Amino acid sequence: MTASIIANHLQAALGTDVGISFDDTAAPREVVLYRPDRLSEDFVALALQSLEDTDPNALDRIEAVLVTFETPLGRSRRRVDFRPRGGDVGRDAAA
Repeated sequence: MTASIIANHLQAALGTDVGISFDDTAAPREVVLYRPDRLSEDFVALALQSLEDTDPNALDRIEAVLVTFETPLGRSRRRVDFRPRGGDVGRDAAA
């Protein structure tokens, strides 16, 4: 799935005040979400689930989703715990 399709869905789910960037727009593996105040990781996980419900393969190649926000000590970044449905099932079965 292209970065623009992922960005459009996440922007609709999370709001237009969330900045969205990718490590590679042609074949994204990392999604970085930015908002000055902290964005709830649960809210982001729900948006990702909604995206996956729309297209079950949408998150297959995404390895990391990061939420970036400002703190009194500067910019902070947290990883959102999500598991694409298709990606981890095979890995668990093979282990």
